[in-house]
Amino acid sequence: MQSVLRLLIFFVVLRIDNARHVPLECEVCNATWRLCSSPKQRCPVNKDVCAVTYTVEYMDIGPFVATAKSCESKNICNSPIIEMYVQEGFYKKILVCCRGDYCRNPFAYPEMPKYNGKRCPSCYSIETKCHERRMDCVGENRYCFQMDVYLQFYVNSRGFNITVKGCTTKHVCGLLAAGQSPIWSHYSTLLNGKCELGHSKELNSASCSVASIFWLLLLKIFLSV
Repeated sequence: MQSVLRLLIFFVVLRIDNARHVPLECEVCNATWRLCSSPKQRCPVNKDVCAVTYTVEYMDIGPFVATAKSCESKNICNSPIIEMYVQEGFYKKILVCCRGDYCRNPFAYPEMPKYNGKRCPSCYSIETKCHERRMDCVGENRYCFQMDVYLQFYVNSRGFNITVKGCTTKHVCGLLAAGQSPIWSHYSTLLNGKCELGHSKELNSASCSVASIFWLLLLKIFLSV
């Protein structure tokens, strides 16, 4: 009887140990204007979580939405949202870690961004003077930022000097203070970046339209799943 019990315990322990070492499998894909999907792939041994990244940008070239799924290390799972609003445009990047079926669409249902009582000077210019006007900030974007970047997409290609001012979060201000470009990071060099707490002013309807555009683009992703 004892030998049977020992054998049973052995198989239970073996099964638990094997379960702990099941190779991680994630979808690995990219798409625009929808959540991408692909057959799962086995991840490298140094990757321990699946990740889904959602990026939405509405600048001078019009709206752009991209999603990506990948194998990642879990130390990136606490990455804060990168969010910036500029005049009649915005940039937002969200990263969510997940496992299993939850990775199909791990984002919470979007809520309409709300005015937070702060106002900032705002503009966006390429190789020209940046003509400011005031905009109302939404959500957690309580800081006014200014950044000058040199943008170059390809080696030996022509580069551009871009100036951006608007509302952003405390996290983005920390990136600027550290000399890091929060957007276009693979193609840009931060020349100057600074932040200050936004001013309290009355609501401006123009900023509400910017928030509405962002909300509609984000909603489109959820309706496409």
